[in-house]
Formats: sequence, structure tokens, C-alpha cells
Amino acid sequence: SHAGEVHRILGRPEGRRGWIGASSTQVDKTALSWRVPWLLGRGPLGAVAWLKLGQIVRKARGTMLTSTLIVVLVTVFFTAALDEPTFEHAFAGAALLATVGTLYLCMGLRFDFRSDLELMASIKTWPLAPWRIFLGTILPEVVLVSALLWAAILVRAMWTGTMIPELVCVLAIQPLVTFTWVAVDNAVFLFSPLRYAPGQESALQHMGRSVYLLLLRGLVFGLVALCAGVPVGLFAYVAHEEFDWSWRAIAWVASGMVGVVLLAGAVGLTALGGFMLRRFDV
Repeated sequence: SHAGEVHRILGRPEGRRGWIGASSTQVDKTALSWRVPWLLGRGPLGAVAWLKLGQIVRKARGTMLTSTLIVVLVTVFFTAALDEPTFEHAFAGAALLATVGTLYLCMGLRFDFRSDLELMASIKTWPLAPWRIFLGTILPEVVLVSALLWAAILVRAMWTGTMIPELVCVLAIQPLVTFTWVAVDNAVFLFSPLRYAPGQESALQHMGRSVYLLLLRGLVFGLVALCAGVPVGLFAYVAHEEFDWSWRAIAWVASGMVGVVLLAGAVGLTALGGFMLRRFDV
């Protein structure tokens, strides 16, 4: 009746405020016939990821357009014409682009548990370990963000003539950074769920939660930086000063050390997310 009509009007894109696409619930009818790939195989974990990827494919047209525009703008902003491209320019520029791109994309995309609040009663009945459900649910979003940023990094490298082998280090570490960000957000959501009204993500009443998440992310990445920065700094100093290694050689080993720390953090966050899902009270 009247309440249903109000709900329908509020559900229209023109009836929303804020970043359209991030909270999109409208199905793109042209995408209903598209085949959704089984990125993680056809096992139980792959089935969970396939369900979430199907949601992205069929509901994310506005989100993809917005996200692609953001990536293009960030890429252009961090791209300059280099008269003499150097290793430092290429590596630092790619790392900065990956960091800022992750920040902007992960703040807007919520194709994870935050879009499944109404389905939690069903999700809790799935005969899978909670950590596997948590992992399978957030991986498609991580893959989406990583694919967009990989494309941006490679386009920037070709544009500036800085296509160096060390870019592989940035491409390998970036998904782990994205995974850490998304895992923290979802673990907090499962601990303290919140239903956002369309267009109200940045409203004043949500500022406390946003600040809390900002501090928590800072704490997590600060711990990662501490655990990785100390050994990496010591290694770089000894390798360069005592053994006269080049910075390019140091970058490979240092990136591997950072990757190991991020991977360990990802395992811990997956376990934490599984615990939060297990204790989630529908």
C-alpha cells in the first residue's frame, strides 16, 4: 500500500542520495543471462564465492561505472610525464596508486556481508566452517578491486614508459592489502551489524562508527607496518651498506618480507571473521 509505494520510490536511483552503486539493490536485467564464472572452483568455498560474484555481476553496473571512473581519475592524478623514467619513480608511483586506489574503492564497495544482512538466517545454516564462508564471501570483492587496480597500474606504467619487472612486487602485494581492509570491515560488521538506509552511508549519525573503523584500520595496518618495517629496514640497511646491493634487488626481497607479514595477517583476520560469523546472533 502506501508504505510499499514509499519504499519503491526510495529504492529508485533518483530517490537516493550519496554514492549510487555502492548500495545498489537493482538487478540489471541484461545481465541475468550472463554466465557467472567459478573463480575458485566448484567446491563448497567456490560455491560461496560464485553466489557473491553473481550478485556483483547482476547488480553492479552502476558500481562498476563509478569504480572505473574513480580508478581513471586516480591514475591520471598519479601519472606524470617523466623525462627520464627511473626505478624510484615507477615503483613508488605504482605503490602509491595501489594504496590510494584501494582506499577509495574499498570505501564505496560493499559486496560482502554488509549487503547480506537480510540473508544471515540462511547463511548461518550453510554446512560449512564459518571461516570458509567468510573467506568465500569477501574474496570476489577483493578480486574486483585488485583487477581494477592491476589494470590502472599497468596502464600507468605503459603510459609513462616505466614497465619494470619490479611492478610484479606491487601487483602481488596489493590484493593482500585489499583483503586486509575488507576483512577488517566485515569482521566489525559481523560484530556490530548495521542496516544503512539508501544514501545515508555518510550521514552524521554514522560518523562515530566511521571514526571507529578508521582508527581500527590504522591500528591493524600500523601493526603490519611495525612487524614488516623493522626487519625490512634492517635488511635494506645491511644489504645496501654492507653488501652493496642495488635498490632493485632489495625491493624484491623486501616485498617478499612484507607479503609474508600481510599473508599472516590475512590468515588471522580470516580466523577472526569466522569467529565473528559463528557468534553472530540472527
